[in-house]
Amino acid sequence: MLKNKVVVLGLSGGVDSAVSFYLLKKMNYKVIPIFMQNWDTVANNDIRGHNKKIPDGCESNLDYLSAKKIANFFHTKLIKINFVKEYWKYVFKNFLLQYQRSYAPNPDILCNKYIKFGFFKKYAFEKFKNSYIATGHYAQIKKTKNGYFLVAAKDKTKDQTYFLCNLGQQQIKNVIFPLGKMYKKDVRKLAKKIKLPVWNRKDSTGICFIGKRNFFDFLQNYLPSKPGKIIDITSKEILGDHIGTMYYTIGQNKNLHLAGQKHKYYVCKKDVNNNYLYVCQQKLKNKYLLSNKCLLKDFNFINDYSIMHKSKFLKVRFRHLQKLNKVLSFTKAKKNNFWELEYTNTLAVTPGQYAVIYDRNICIGGGVIEKVYEN
Repeated sequence: MLKNKVVVLGLSGGVDSAVSFYLLKKMNYKVIPIFMQNWDTVANNDIRGHNKKIPDGCESNLDYLSAKKIANFFHTKLIKINFVKEYWKYVFKNFLLQYQRSYAPNPDILCNKYIKFGFFKKYAFEKFKNSYIATGHYAQIKKTKNGYFLVAAKDKTKDQTYFLCNLGQQQIKNVIFPLGKMYKKDVRKLAKKIKLPVWNRKDSTGICFIGKRNFFDFLQNYLPSKPGKIIDITSKEILGDHIGTMYYTIGQNKNLHLAGQKHKYYVCKKDVNNNYLYVCQQKLKNKYLLSNKCLLKDFNFINDYSIMHKSKFLKVRFRHLQKLNKVLSFTKAKKNNFWELEYTNTLAVTPGQYAVIYDRNICIGGGVIEKVYEN
């Protein structure tokens, strides 16, 4: 039990934050629910790629109405705050910049760093002195004499520490994750039992605060397509045309539109300068997609590096909920702000994505994959 009873809750309109609301009230905290609007279709010139089944094509409007229902259920006033400009400046501009490089960015990680545990936390602490903040993330925080540690959730199938890898000590201090010790199935059961109005609402998908879209059409709002050739990396034969290297990820094997080909193909390389997309046959994917070393940029340590660097239990994942791979070495590179990471053979490690390192169930932190070295 915390000494201060005020907890500012980020209420998204989904079942996870709604159950978090209930659990906090059950522990006798005074809960201040706040809804963050981080995307505006008009202000952001968001014209194409909308879900036609959603009024105005904007999921955030539905989320807000859902959050109001939750607040009403608990007889509490919902506060709405606007971080549209901040989201654009600190999250979305970087998202577009990385796509222009044909990298595969992860906006959720930047959103957590700058918005949820940045501007939102700052707002909460200024408005409600000596308060705590809470969210519906599946993660845990452990306080020790060496600081605060970010620990994986009990439900390993829902663990969200990957998305929290860019946070620091001050950002996870005074934070509560009520769902850290719960399984998702039990969250649903509890929501239904107490008759929460969103107990059966589907989980949100797609880009953080923007939602699930026709991705190609959505990006056309900001980045024009740049068609080019799809080339077999071994035979150098032109197999077809792509709509822009930015729209494909390393390891992708669907929606390549290579009709009439006898073999299944995987994206294995991008040549941005010449606008070529290279693919390999399925039987050759281990040759062209396996790697065991990469270069990481701007690695963020949640805790003091000296606490962790001698551990024999380090593992890494390159995508959310991907299988953890053993870390063979993790050393500072000669170039400033870069780290070299060696690991057991892994398929489709992709520049622009994050490598997040764990010491058993503790998330050490993460960095952006700058370069991948083939095995």
